[in-house]
Amino acid sequence: ANYTFSKSLDNMSAEGNGYTDTMDAFNLGLNKGRSDFDRPHVFNLQGLYTLPIGTGHALGTAMPKWANALIGGWDIGGLAIWESGGVMTAGSGRYTNLSYLSASWDNYTGSRNIGSVMRRGDGVYFIDPALISSFNYPLAGDVGNAGRNTFRGPRFFNVDASLVKSFAITEKKRVIFRAEAYNLFNNVDFANPSMAISTPATFGKISAVNNNPRLLQGALRFNW
Repeated sequence: ANYTFSKSLDNMSAEGNGYTDTMDAFNLGLNKGRSDFDRPHVFNLQGLYTLPIGTGHALGTAMPKWANALIGGWDIGGLAIWESGGVMTAGSGRYTNLSYLSASWDNYTGSRNIGSVMRRGDGVYFIDPALISSFNYPLAGDVGNAGRNTFRGPRFFNVDASLVKSFAITEKKRVIFRAEAYNLFNNVDFANPSMAISTPATFGKISAVNNNPRLLQGALRFNW
């Protein structure tokens, strides 16, 4: 198990052949903000446990060979990930600034620590649509005060699990059975919502997810 508390700042998060357009080529500090990959809290847990049943274990050590072959020697594994949500930028979609490469940010008044998953009759929201009045288009020549990556979206949580059993046929031959579950609890990890004030009908609304629904699969392998 490990837990990481961190903060990453930069003025561009592109890697390799990617690039980030600057808000103002003469003031690169305007682009300084939390990295696209910034996650302040990340917790990972991985485990493998052999059930104490069967020959040589605490339970059923005297069971007959056929029972030990079916019941004994099962391994349970798990992988859990729990981390903070990704960052978001409140962009205006308008080129009111001095650069024709990057649209300016919104002008915003209020706390940047806003948002929670809200299920409503017309969909799922993360930011209350009523807060759209706190976001405004910047004036001509203004870059907007909302800043880059100053908001944070929904958190991410996922658990995968496995159940494994090895059946010995001879000294050198065995069959291995695996049952695996991805997203074991069928948890929905929502993607970041729309923050476009140019489309008020979808402002604050979530339209995608970051993971798959629960997936179950089994596998049988012969080793020799």
